[in-house]
Amino acid sequence: MKVILLADVKGLGKAGDIKEVKSGYGFNYLLPESLADLATPGAIKQAERFIARRQQEHTAVVESTKTLAATVKGKQV
Repeated sequence: MKVILLADVKGLGKAGDIKEVKSGYGFNYLLPESLADLATPGAIKQAERFIARRQQEHTAVVESTKTLAATVKGKQV
């Protein structure tokens, strides 16, 4: 069964990832614990948007960190 992870699951993946898992694992653990949701076509599109937004936020943090590092490089504190 395909599921979309709603939270990070150790050994499986991060929130927003689409994973193929055994039905017992999905129905007996992931779904009841609200760690995953069924991967319907609408949910997959929503997960893709979430992943894209997470990637943009990561890129913005990296860029701001690089800018800050360039600002303080060579200065004594």
